[in-house]
Amino acid sequence: MEEGIRVEQKRARRRRAGKTGKRYTLQERLRAVRLHLQEGYPAKLVCEEVGMSTHAFWYWVKVYRQRGEAGSFEMMANPCSLA
Repeated sequence: MEEGIRVEQKRARRRRAGKTGKRYTLQERLRAVRLHLQEGYPAKLVCEEVGMSTHAFWYWVKVYRQRGEAGSFEMMANPCSLA
């Protein structure tokens, strides 16, 4: 019986994984990207300082490089528009 409860708890944790991440404001994202691109800080250090995953960080670097700051504002309204 106890084993069934543990299995169900593990499944519940897996379902929640990735859904509980912190939401970053546009200003926080731009600050992180600028620290890396303009100030030269290593990506890993920026991510640790901000508390952001490296995956999210590199995604926002990609968006910034493709669309610039103005395009980043557009992404806040429609995050799925990046092709």
